[in-house]
Amino acid sequence: MSEKVLEVDSLVGGYRGVEVVRDVSFSVAEGEVVALLGPNGAGKTTTLLTVAGLVRPIGGSVRVLGRAAGKEPTSRLARRGMVMVPDDRGLFGELSVADTLRLAQRSRVRKNDDVVDLLPALRPLWRRRVALLSGGEQQMVALAAALVRRPRLLMLDEMSLGLAPQIVTGLLGAVRSMADRDGTGVLLVEQHARVALGASDRAIVLRHGEIALEGDRHDVGSRLEAGEGSYLGDAVSP
Repeated sequence: MSEKVLEVDSLVGGYRGVEVVRDVSFSVAEGEVVALLGPNGAGKTTTLLTVAGLVRPIGGSVRVLGRAAGKEPTSRLARRGMVMVPDDRGLFGELSVADTLRLAQRSRVRKNDDVVDLLPALRPLWRRRVALLSGGEQQMVALAAALVRRPRLLMLDEMSLGLAPQIVTGLLGAVRSMADRDGTGVLLVEQHARVALGASDRAIVLRHGEIALEGDRHDVGSRLEAGEGSYLGDAVSP
């Protein structure tokens, strides 16, 4: 059985004592891609930030890479292999693509050629400044900067924001390949169910801060197709 890289148990999360998510439990194993779905305001990002240790949980527990997230500094969890790509991509516009990857690759855990194999469209962008790239190209650079660190747990927040579906499908294909090849566990926070389910093993749907649906991707997809898509809304149904 694969080791669990993330375990969330009865999580209650929010801000200044106001609950945003309640009684949320799930896990992510090595080599598994789990999609966390739901409409705007469902609590997806709050869950992600709490898991990453950036927001203190109100209740419940989170274990990341075998350690209690609330008792371990986020910086230490990052050194042990937790990597998050935020929805704003977290890039420096003045740097070139090459310099961005060199900065992320301080420990040189993965060769740049390996990342280009996963994301071949990076190659012609190598010397260009990040600020001059399109939104899709910037998202690809943000993902590449995460992949060069060879994460054990990769968390992606709304990677599809502002991007064409075909671009997102290509990026998620690289994520799927990395999970299969390296055994990376992936938590994919996403509003658009169709592309997320295509790359995932399992899916969890949040609605009003609580789990409304969960199961393997085929089960969740079928239930959404059968009419339970109201959990997500028309804009994000499969």
